[in-house]
Amino acid sequence: MPDPSSILLIEPDDEPLQPLLGQLAPQCPTLCRLDGVIGGEEALERLLEHRYSIILISWLASFEEEAVETVRRIRQLEQLQGRDATPIYLCAAQPVNHSLGRLVQGAVQTPLKYQAICGDEKSLLPSAAAQDEAVDLAQAMRDTGLPESSFMEVARVISSQIPSALLRLQQELEAGQFEQARESSHILKGSMANIIFPQLQPRSHSLHQAIRDGDGEAAKLLFAQLKGVFEPILQALEKRFPTLCE
Repeated sequence: MPDPSSILLIEPDDEPLQPLLGQLAPQCPTLCRLDGVIGGEEALERLLEHRYSIILISWLASFEEEAVETVRRIRQLEQLQGRDATPIYLCAAQPVNHSLGRLVQGAVQTPLKYQAICGDEKSLLPSAAAQDEAVDLAQAMRDTGLPESSFMEVARVISSQIPSALLRLQQELEAGQFEQARESSHILKGSMANIIFPQLQPRSHSLHQAIRDGDGEAAKLLFAQLKGVFEPILQALEKRFPTLCE
């Protein structure tokens, strides 16, 4: 398991690294681990030794190509070791429109602020509260305007269709069958579950776009994230409507 509060900062060279470490270190609590490395090779060596709760990677034009490759190699390492994907954020002086958009969770602006990065975990990291919110079935259905008399039928449709759709899409991605995967992701994107649970929508849209672009690595990562959001929803349906699974 990663440390509850541990940050890895990746920079292209020592000159920008030290000021950023200097910004962040005084704000970090005593038990927070803060490490800085130069370049992708050092980052991968450090990740073999330690699991971090957040990775920050500098976004500079001169470092763009290496940054893309570093993120891809980090994801490959995590897959080989059977690890969950570590949240990765770009750090830049200004908002960025970056080519890593489907491989990272977002961006934070410098000067770095610990509270914005790690202090309030629900701002950047998955949290129990966010998960509980995701599975408020009755409220989600009411918000969509569905009458309570239809809740059971809607739950039955989601419970019967989504698991097989996810399995089919996973198999197609693993086989590199992008035409079939594109059709399967389109079905998920237009599913009743995607309409009822808005937290699914950005992930399903990003996944569909990655498949359309033929970006296999991004598609697999986004599929894992989408499946992770579906799981508590399906579990909540099973708990709320146990007869669906009989």
